[in-house]
Amino acid sequence: MSEPRRLIAYLLTALLLISCQSPTLLFPGSSLQGPVAVTGSFGFAQQFSILQLEVNPSAPYSVNLRVTVIDGELYVDAAKKRRWYRYLAQDKQVRVRLGGKIYPAVAVQITRPDIASSFIKGRAIFRIDPVSVP
Repeated sequence: MSEPRRLIAYLLTALLLISCQSPTLLFPGSSLQGPVAVTGSFGFAQQFSILQLEVNPSAPYSVNLRVTVIDGELYVDAAKKRRWYRYLAQDKQVRVRLGGKIYPAVAVQITRPDIASSFIKGRAIFRIDPVSVP
């Protein structure tokens, strides 16, 4: 394949990935789609390595994040320069997709040293608490 054609193929692939609603690889998405479920605990999340987190309910923005479960609680960490962190700082209502189901939740910022030590220094850490009513 010639160099210009290869470049066009890469650009078209990137545009396709960006246009998806769900986050793909490193590209953010918009509103998560799928069945909504309710849970009393995210302890089951430890069976997954990646979750999708949707923030900013008025104009949904979703990202792929690594799953971290500590003592049965689900946590995510954010670099303070990330767009999704800025949205989360304004509105703590989130939705989490795990195993094809979407769970309404609320993010609670955590500063406990025993929890913070499990994450990269300088990150904002949030516990993701389930909400019982979708």
